[in-house]
Amino acid sequence: MKNYLFFLLAFFFANTAMQAETLTCTAPDASSITLTRTAPKVAVISGADANLTYQIKANQHGNGFDRARTINNISMPHTQGGLNSSIAYDIWMRTDCGDGTFSEWVGPLYLPKYGEVVEPVCTAPNAADIVLTRTSATSASFDGADANFTYEVKANKHGNGMELAQTITNVSMPHSQSGLNAAIAYDIWIRKDCGDGTFSEWVGPLYLPKFGEVIDPVVCTAPNASDIVLTRTGVKSATIDGASSDFTYEVKANKQGNGMELAQTLTNVTMPYTFNRLSTHNIAYDIWIRTNCGNGEFSEWTGPLSLPMYASNAKISPNPTNGLVKIQNVDAVNVQVFGMTGNLELSSKVMNNEVNLSNLKNGQYIMQVTDANGKVTTTKLMKK
Repeated sequence: MKNYLFFLLAFFFANTAMQAETLTCTAPDASSITLTRTAPKVAVISGADANLTYQIKANQHGNGFDRARTINNISMPHTQGGLNSSIAYDIWMRTDCGDGTFSEWVGPLYLPKYGEVVEPVCTAPNAADIVLTRTSATSASFDGADANFTYEVKANKHGNGMELAQTITNVSMPHSQSGLNAAIAYDIWIRKDCGDGTFSEWVGPLYLPKFGEVIDPVVCTAPNASDIVLTRTGVKSATIDGASSDFTYEVKANKQGNGMELAQTLTNVTMPYTFNRLSTHNIAYDIWIRTNCGNGEFSEWTGPLSLPMYASNAKISPNPTNGLVKIQNVDAVNVQVFGMTGNLELSSKVMNNEVNLSNLKNGQYIMQVTDANGKVTTTKLMKK
């Protein structure tokens, strides 16, 4: 009997000790979660503990938590497909504690539209505000950034790049830098220390001249229209290039002929720049551009400049055909064949830039070829 009582007491105390050591299932730390839009329909969620699984809710930004879609058994990092490129989402997340229990929800966390630039809370210094002055043969002063923050500064011999540049930490503004070489010009990069081990993006390179070097003042002029190159690179994408990379720009874009007044404005554009949210391949745009001179001043607008529709160069042969069709000049991924009344007769993936139409009846058809960039070519085809 005594042995039995001893066994019960030992079990009780051992069980109590085990319960005291049970880990607490905490919610993810919102500040550690990173949401990254990696492709038009894809995003990556990372930053939470990879040893746990999670539940995630997702809904169109602003549509609330109650009807948000729930995704179970999520491991970190998580890749989510099936998104809409033109929609921003709100994301909520909680830890799966096991045994059907969960932590509190964290969120909403903002997942931007594809290509949307989200300004960080801790913004980088404005390059136009930074003043670098060579004050003696071996020293210089840096000024113009917010005196309420500290900064990291990188410095390297002009043209030698950022990768191996020396880093100076805990820099306050204005800052005096000694130990320079009078005969060397330097490239300077600067970023804001946001606290908690986080930093803004780097700004630079900014040019610090040799001692005694005279630099002609930069004149802020409007971009030269003849230098600007607009290239349609995809169904919903285009590039703009040719303006000076020493400045940032404002760009306006509108459907061709619709005028400048109601045109969408893009700010803080650097060259070259990629548009990712154009409507479709069959719309041409008017583009205007002006230089951001700093201090709230801008040059005159240049434009309108014409951005053409996206036209494919796909060619099919032979035409007429009795079956096998070869597609030339593009990397074709899909074809659709319609009858002359508009009925879809065939939809097929393309292998080796060939498609077999032998099952179609003889007659005239409309064939649409979609290439790897999303470009669509529409061609009349005769099957015989």
